[in-house]
Amino acid sequence: MHTNRIRLTFSIIAGLGVLGLAAACGGTVASGTQYGAPIGNAPAGQGNSAATTISVMSVNGGKVLVGPTGSTLYTNDQDTGGKPACVSKGCTAVWIPLTVPAGKSPTTAAGVSGTISTVALADGMDQVTMNGKPLYIFALDESPGQAQGNGAEDTFDGMHFSWHSAVPAGAPAAATSQAPANNIPGY
Repeated sequence: MHTNRIRLTFSIIAGLGVLGLAAACGGTVASGTQYGAPIGNAPAGQGNSAATTISVMSVNGGKVLVGPTGSTLYTNDQDTGGKPACVSKGCTAVWIPLTVPAGKSPTTAAGVSGTISTVALADGMDQVTMNGKPLYIFALDESPGQAQGNGAEDTFDGMHFSWHSAVPAGAPAAATSQAPANNIPGY
């Protein structure tokens, strides 16, 4: 466990160093991008269009909630009382909040059960929640239907996080990823 934590911490620091280098070289790296290039599932920037659609997809033998581009959505054990705990730049660069513009309501597709709402963020956007749990996109899921962040554990600014694929109310959880996040190169 100690070796994995060191490897995970080093990988996060190295990844953030690349992002910092891109910014220092005059390039911009928006949330929802990996090393300056859009990744398959993440929205450019944190916000989406006026309405964000949440739907259900089969992944790793279970049903998971996915965002508008098929990206698996995640929750963590540390978000309590409807408030996101993953708010540092380091955390939100890896775990991108699913957001809508302030005052807009997310939409859901058939099969999505549970209470979908939002919570205001400091940047003026609203983060989408399900049953009071803020929803995130994992930056290293590179294509629709991946759930590499399911079962991941990491630490940002001294806070430990345990991540899980978001599932429709009453549905069994998807199996933990074949390659947990702390074993993914670059993370």
